[in-house]
Amino acid sequence: LREPELQGYSAYSVSACRLRCEKEAVLQRCHCRMVHMPGNETICPPNIYIECADHTLDSLGGGSEGPCFCPTPCNLTRYGKEISMVRIPNRGSARYLARKYNRNETYIRENFLVLDVFFEALTSEAMEQRAAYGLSALLGDLGGQMGLFIGASIL
Repeated sequence: LREPELQGYSAYSVSACRLRCEKEAVLQRCHCRMVHMPGNETICPPNIYIECADHTLDSLGGGSEGPCFCPTPCNLTRYGKEISMVRIPNRGSARYLARKYNRNETYIRENFLVLDVFFEALTSEAMEQRAAYGLSALLGDLGGQMGLFIGASIL
């Protein structure tokens, strides 16, 4: 299976697909685009936002059915992020950096930081999607049921 392609995007994503679909609907109905939508078309003035664009987006709905069907991509990489901050922890570190960079300790404490970037977990998850009930199983079950009912009717 190939990933769907979206014009103007380097890689397919559900959010990019939804945004493209919403933009097309607003353009078709209101003849302008909302400010957060990519493109070179005219941006909707405030009165059109209220009278047309918001109503157009509401009419699209949020389900997987309808004009904005955006399938889940075959491959998806997701990186979670978490931020925490602390000051330079102890006076010894601040003193060392103050000498090294020819600054005072107060300047070091207020303007320097230690930045650690790392993965929260080094795991990978693979999900496989397949039909729960195939055509051959359906035909086999129908044949079995028909045989059962024919046998019962003969008795």
